[in-house]
Amino acid sequence: MTDHPRRVTLHSQHRSVTLGPQPTGTDASTDTTDHAGVSYAGILVSRICGDSTDSEFWLPIGETASYADDEKLITVLHQALRWTFERP
Repeated sequence: MTDHPRRVTLHSQHRSVTLGPQPTGTDASTDTTDHAGVSYAGILVSRICGDSTDSEFWLPIGETASYADDEKLITVLHQALRWTFERP
């Protein structure tokens, strides 16, 4: 049996969400469509076994951290680190 070391990586990452088409004109014959969207900063937690990504979890990071944000981050990191100790 080949040993596939498990590791966890963290990366800062922005994610963009498109909200859908937004009309930009008032006349339907000249109306063009623009897609409105927002971008969020976050942390991508990846579980990697050997050379393959097993799973990923993205956590949004707001301007001001809340207790709930902190608890979610701690939970995700704890689960990911515990995963590294399990046998594949």
